[in-house]
Amino acid sequence: MGAARLERLDILKTELDQLAMLRDKEIVAKDLYWTTQVEIQRQAVEAWMLWVQGGKNQAIASMTQAATLEDTTEKSAVTPGPLAPAHELLGDMLMEAKRPADALKAYETALQKEPNRFRSIYGAGHAAELAGVALKARSYYQQLIKICERGERQIRPELDHAASYVGGTR
Repeated sequence: MGAARLERLDILKTELDQLAMLRDKEIVAKDLYWTTQVEIQRQAVEAWMLWVQGGKNQAIASMTQAATLEDTTEKSAVTPGPLAPAHELLGDMLMEAKRPADALKAYETALQKEPNRFRSIYGAGHAAELAGVALKARSYYQQLIKICERGERQIRPELDHAASYVGGTR
C-alpha cells in the first residue's frame, strides 16, 4: 500500500514478483488455503499497480477479482484474519474513483466477513456521507466512535471527522 501511495512502480513490480514466487513455492503450492491467500494478495498488489499506471478500470476489475476470490475462502483458525481485506481495498479504490455508492457496498461486504474493522467502518461512513445516505453515515460514524471510546487518546483525523459529522466529541 505504501508503494502504491508513493507511486513506486519498481517496488510494486518487485512485490508482485515475490508474491507470485511465494505462491508457486512447493511448500505453499501444496496447501490450497495458503496458495489462495497469497494469490489474493498478489491480485491486490497487481490492482494497485494498474491503478498507479493509470489503468483505473482495469485496476477496479482486478481488485474485484481479488475480492471475489477472497469470498471463496474461510479464515484459518490459526490466523487473525487479513491485514487488509480485498473488499476494503476495493472500497478504497472506488472512493478514489469517486464512486462512493459502490464503495459503500464494498465496505459493507468487508464488514460482513470482518466486523468492527476501523478502516471499513470509517470507509463505509465516509462513502455513505458522500453518497448522500446521511442516516447510514451517521450510524457508521457513531459505531466508529463507540469502538474507539476506550482506545488511546491519539488524534485520528477519521475520528475527528466522525465526531464532527455526528455533532459530538469523542
